[in-house]
Amino acid sequence: LGAYVFGGALCMVGALCYAELGTTLPVSGGEYTYFNAVLGRPIAFSFVWTTFWMLKAASQSIFALTISQTLGSIIFGLPLHSADDTLLWPVKLGAMVVLVVLCGVNCCGVHWGAYVGVLVTLLNMGTVSLLLGMGMVAVYSGDRLPEALPQKLEPLTPITELGFGATVNNFGLAVLVCLWTYDGWNGLNYATSLLEKPQRTLPRCIGYGVTAVVAIYLLVTLSYLGSLDPAVVAHSPVVAVALGQRVLGKLGQVLIGVAISISCTGALNGSILTGSQIYYRAAADGIWPSWFHYLHPRSKAPTRALVVQCGWVCIATCAGALKVLISYFSFCVFLFYGLAVLCLLVLRQTRDPTPGAYHTPLYPFFPVLFLCLTAGIIVNAVTAAPLGSALTLAFIAISLPVSYLCGCGPEEAEVSAELQYEAQEGEGISVKDWRAQVENFAEGGGI
Repeated sequence: LGAYVFGGALCMVGALCYAELGTTLPVSGGEYTYFNAVLGRPIAFSFVWTTFWMLKAASQSIFALTISQTLGSIIFGLPLHSADDTLLWPVKLGAMVVLVVLCGVNCCGVHWGAYVGVLVTLLNMGTVSLLLGMGMVAVYSGDRLPEALPQKLEPLTPITELGFGATVNNFGLAVLVCLWTYDGWNGLNYATSLLEKPQRTLPRCIGYGVTAVVAIYLLVTLSYLGSLDPAVVAHSPVVAVALGQRVLGKLGQVLIGVAISISCTGALNGSILTGSQIYYRAAADGIWPSWFHYLHPRSKAPTRALVVQCGWVCIATCAGALKVLISYFSFCVFLFYGLAVLCLLVLRQTRDPTPGAYHTPLYPFFPVLFLCLTAGIIVNAVTAAPLGSALTLAFIAISLPVSYLCGCGPEEAEVSAELQYEAQEGEGISVKDWRAQVENFAEGGGI
């Protein structure tokens, strides 16, 4: 519970910083746009490189494997894990089927992916209500259920026996997992130029959205702790399923399993959509292979980016273990979150304020606090898994010389005027006017 509170507070601070970034640079693209405009093309290339090979591969694999695990357990009675904690091949094959289906949906057009997102959001609201309702029923019914798992559970080690160093390390790793569950608070920054009045809309959506998500996770976690034995919460592969079994038996297990699959489907669909947009836009700027800068003439979807992304994620799904993917994802993503907040500090010092832009409260305390906490999380992850972290950092570092080999030198840093105009069609802005705004920003003004 403490990890969820800490992680939620960290995400809220980061979201406030991202609100200012999104209103200072009101163009789509998220971190890619900020790196390309502030830190230069090599850093932007490094972000796209890591996003393609690691971040999106990890996040989409996690969601797809979770969907396949849950549905496989419900429909076919497959165990969630094999004896050596390695994911079963039927689960991996099922995950690849899920990836291919959702890739096909998005290839049919962006609007179809949006329809899936809206439908899943509505179903998620029902899922949250179901979980909270089950938790209340379980709490008011009296006894906890220590037998929710068939195997014998090992007793939990009291925190007083772990020592300060081990406690801090374990808490940091728990925060990493919680941060993964919160991930998505920056998603609206990928579509800033599509918002009406982003200077007002973006901060409100980010603030209300992050607050609601943190509150929901805390309430659901409290329902787990109030209705299940702590050992069950610690050892259960899917705690929500254990809660469903606690209240409604087999029916509750099935209902919660389906609800979890629906929720993960929405998150996976959003990740597929944003990932393809990053590669398409980077290709338009000349940072990524130009082959990715292609829209299907009928569906207007970036089909090449979608198909290549799906193929690589399927390969990563076969090779990776769920816990390893979660650890690497959280570690990498917060490294780039920290760099994005660093862009905010640079913008404040080097650019004129953008009229109407949102300003982060308690500046510069919140951005500096976020950077310090992010650095602490990264150091803790490196200490806990030095070899894996070193390999991850080395892989990211390789992208810098590769960026120069691909011609992404810092002297070419700019934002694609034609590309951003594509996102603003119908809003009365011409390519000439948009290019003038981009040149104004490059000279130190605001957009």
